[in-house]
Amino acid sequence: IDGLARLPARRGGFVAWEYYYAYAQGSPPWMSGMAQATAIQALSRAAIALDARRYARLARRALGAFETPPPAGVAAAAPGGRRYVMYSFAPSLRIFNGELQAINGLRDAAVLGRNERAARLVARGDRAARAALGGFDTGAWSLYSSAGGESTLAYHQLTTNILAELCRRTERVAYCRAHSRFARYETEPPRIGIAPLRGLWARRSAPLRFTLSKGSDVRVRVYGPRGVVMARDMQLARGGHDLSWTPPARGRFRVRVSARGPEGRLGVRGRTVRVVRPRPAPKKESKPKRR
Repeated sequence: IDGLARLPARRGGFVAWEYYYAYAQGSPPWMSGMAQATAIQALSRAAIALDARRYARLARRALGAFETPPPAGVAAAAPGGRRYVMYSFAPSLRIFNGELQAINGLRDAAVLGRNERAARLVARGDRAARAALGGFDTGAWSLYSSAGGESTLAYHQLTTNILAELCRRTERVAYCRAHSRFARYETEPPRIGIAPLRGLWARRSAPLRFTLSKGSDVRVRVYGPRGVVMARDMQLARGGHDLSWTPPARGRFRVRVSARGPEGRLGVRGRTVRVVRPRPAPKKESKPKRR
């Protein structure tokens, strides 16, 4: 904690734990709402555990970051309140776990430090976070950012754990329900939907369309009377996907799509289709011979 207390820099009217390397589109020095709130959280806990009020005073001096807009601070207007951005150089980028942890960290400063200023910051961030919860829930997994990318397993679990903490500490129904859903998604395999396959002719290319509820490692197999006639292994995101295959002959074929989600569970869906002979080419009308 003493090492942490020696690290902050003066940034405007507050102190901040800055980053001194270039990252993405950001040039140093820049700061993160998640890191700032976590430092405040550590200091607020240490002030109680070690009976050292100097740590609480330093935590209070760092609150200005959450009242100052980017790029100097991390406070951005949002529906319902205010959100605390992950990167001060990218205020439009919403990273869900970072914004939730910022509220979590500030709450320790409000409760343990009995700080009304921190409590106001928590209230504003809380309203904005609860308003945004549904936008990061796909119904089968979580989104990492507002740009639409799905979370990896580690980031999904991180978000789930932060939601559990917010549920326990605030008893907000929105956080508790979101935590239950996100935890349940780790127990469910991907859902697969295969579109109907009709009008299939031998030796004619045919579409194979299917949907995934979450990003997965996918195996597509088509089995005919003589074995496998199509085999594709891919890593695909959630949503709809189109492939094509050409039945080599008439008869019955079995289409099988299996998907292993980031949680490691396997979903399987199959469909049996019938392939008929191609229609014969129309005969050309012969011209009458001249006498």
